[in-house]
Amino acid sequence: MSRWFLTSAAAQAINAQLVKYYTVETEIVYFGIIGMISIILHGTYD
Repeated sequence: MSRWFLTSAAAQAINAQLVKYYTVETEIVYFGIIGMISIILHGTYD
């Protein structure tokens, strides 16, 4: 259970740093990169 809370807190901290790069012009690239990283990490730790 503690790992679940730790990963949630880490993800929120990372997102807080990345959100400053989000604009209407960069919306597709922003979510595309985050989605690709999520897919890669899921495949690595699955």
